Amino acid sequence: MGKKRLLIVHNIAWSHYKALLFTKIYEISQKHDVHMQVIQVASTSGNRKGIGDVDYSIHKYPCNVLFNTNFEEIPLLRKITSLVAQAKAFKPDIIVLPGYDDMAWWAVAFYGKLYKVKVGTVIETNEFDKKRYFFKEVLKKIFLGMCDYVLPCGTKAKEYMRKLGVPETRISVVPLTTDVEKLIELSQDAKSSRSMILDKYGISKTRNFIYVGRLSPEKNLKLLIQAFNELKKKNPKAEKWGLVVVGDGPQKEELKTLASDLKVDGIVFTGGTSWDEVPKIMAVCDVFVLPSISEPWGLVVNEAMACGLPVVVSKKAGAYWDLVRDGENGFGFDPERKDELVGILDRLVNMEKDLEKLGAVSRQIISNYTIEKAAERFLRALNLIS
Repeated sequence: MGKKRLLIVHNIAWSHYKALLFTKIYEISQKHDVHMQVIQVASTSGNRKGIGDVDYSIHKYPCNVLFNTNFEEIPLLRKITSLVAQAKAFKPDIIVLPGYDDMAWWAVAFYGKLYKVKVGTVIETNEFDKKRYFFKEVLKKIFLGMCDYVLPCGTKAKEYMRKLGVPETRISVVPLTTDVEKLIELSQDAKSSRSMILDKYGISKTRNFIYVGRLSPEKNLKLLIQAFNELKKKNPKAEKWGLVVVGDGPQKEELKTLASDLKVDGIVFTGGTSWDEVPKIMAVCDVFVLPSISEPWGLVVNEAMACGLPVVVSKKAGAYWDLVRDGENGFGFDPERKDELVGILDRLVNMEKDLEKLGAVSRQIISNYTIEKAAERFLRALNLIS
């Protein structure tokens, strides 16, 4: 019996954590008689502008990048014809797709069914991260019905798949993760350069909350800034606390104006930065906050926990339900309730002496979410390893 042939389709090569995951999947597949190929449709996407370039050096697996442009700029017909041509040339036994949100993925799924190729899909969304519409839910059920393997990223994503009618026997959770070991190393090394990092980014406060990600409406940063402002007025101990906002995006100027109009002291906008710079900034901060009103998972929560930070996470984010233990390594909150967020920030300011202990629990939890474990679960879900 010949090697099993695994074809993985992904949208953009920019994704750092997926490059690491695919590299590890390739390493393991080499030992188990699996021939693997990855197709990256595009190099990047429009919403990645300002948050780092594609690092092709970390893609250490067989890979074809079809279009060296933004994913959104590629005509649908070109995506479909190119992907189907790649699939025909590779002759896979299994195709794994990156969801159901693009008609190109549907075309490849149809190809798989036509040629009796097993089809899997990775699911990184949940029922509550955005508004759902009946017609679209029906379409999702049709797509998922074509899939032999459904790989949700966490508890809430799995629950959503069950509600869409996917049998338990076809579902295997493959957690989203990142390079935990590297993040721990970078953040620990940065501790010795604390003063230099604070000076580099103009961070003047001795204690800091930190947000990392796109500056866009779904991230709910206006509420975070308003909550931080109210915290400052409410608790005198918050005087020595700042808020560090790392990232770029369409709301950048609007958020800066809001912070200026409120005259709130201690908010620093660092701008966009590279992946390996983020843990250095996290290492000199004290609490991570993710206030999103729409967040399928929130991989930055994994990163913050690897850097040893307590985390305050919106309950709209899938990561909250798997990674946050309320009162032990952080807290969850309703992102539509500013008073709830203010209360949590106030509580953390008052429990300053316990922050290091909460951060240690974060690191302990995330140590189980390694790239290697995720790669093994991916291949096991496809019945390619035992």
